[in-house]
Amino acid sequence: MNLFSSHHSHKKKGFTLIELMVSVTVLTLLILMSSRIYLNYLSTSRDLSAANLVYEEGRFLMERIVREVRQSGIDYEQYFNQNINVAMTPTDSYVDNYCDYSSFFYDDSNESRGVRNSAREATILASLTDASAVTPIEEELYLINMSGNKRTMFTRVEKDLYGDGKTIGKVATLKMDGKDLGDDHIDGRDSYNGLKSHHAQCEPDDGEGDGLIDSWHCDPDFPCLNDIEIYNTLQGLCEGYAHLPVNDVNDADHSFVDISPNALNVVGLRFFVSPRDDPWKAYNVDEVQIQPHVTIQLTVAANPRLVPLTNEDSIPTITLTSTITTRNYDEIKSDCQ
Repeated sequence: MNLFSSHHSHKKKGFTLIELMVSVTVLTLLILMSSRIYLNYLSTSRDLSAANLVYEEGRFLMERIVREVRQSGIDYEQYFNQNINVAMTPTDSYVDNYCDYSSFFYDDSNESRGVRNSAREATILASLTDASAVTPIEEELYLINMSGNKRTMFTRVEKDLYGDGKTIGKVATLKMDGKDLGDDHIDGRDSYNGLKSHHAQCEPDDGEGDGLIDSWHCDPDFPCLNDIEIYNTLQGLCEGYAHLPVNDVNDADHSFVDISPNALNVVGLRFFVSPRDDPWKAYNVDEVQIQPHVTIQLTVAANPRLVPLTNEDSIPTITLTSTITTRNYDEIKSDCQ
């Protein structure tokens, strides 16, 4: 009897309130820690995806520029011309001083010397208003094809994609076609852009049809200043003009063409050309007798408007560098020969 009573006198005990509170607290902490780890994982994964996107899009953009360099030569003439026109405005021409560079390597009898004619160079520079501004250009790339009748240019521009005043960096390019239209740059033998009645007043000059390129017009896929605007400025006179590309991708009619993906913000773009002189013009200068090449330095970041990021401080920035040797193994014949 006593054994029976003693056996049933031991009652099962449950969790105390303190034990429950401790258990709930520990469980809550575990959930919070797990949530934090999961959110950190999502954040890291999102930023990693953004970095991969920036890298892939940047590599694609770099390859597009590289492809152009591989099938072109360095336009040394344009580099000098743009150095002179360093304070370029939309009314400046891409041909004003285009052949001055070539003339540095000729003597007074116009015979090629293969080395700079310092006296002749000094005379030419003294006649140019902005001669003191001649410095290496690294923000733009000037290329010319093997036949010397097509130019390609690359530069970085700022573009307002959404019309809210906030700009991002873009890479823009322009292609131009060389034409033989003489000193006035007007085709006096034919109509141009439907302006036949106007051109009928313009006679061909001596330089027209001589086989030398003397006028540069935008490729049909790349807009330039409108012809009619130019003729209105000239007030119907046969004074001539050269097409004038404008470095403004926000202008739908007169601009370089944006070629970079909208997911990218091009933070920086630089081109380092070597050698500094054309080795086929300076053929008697040993230090420049190397194959021309370009080192491209492209720095890109994610466009936060299109690429999901944890916060603006986590925007990935990637710098890509590539050195490309041009494939012209002879002097490019141009209108300056």
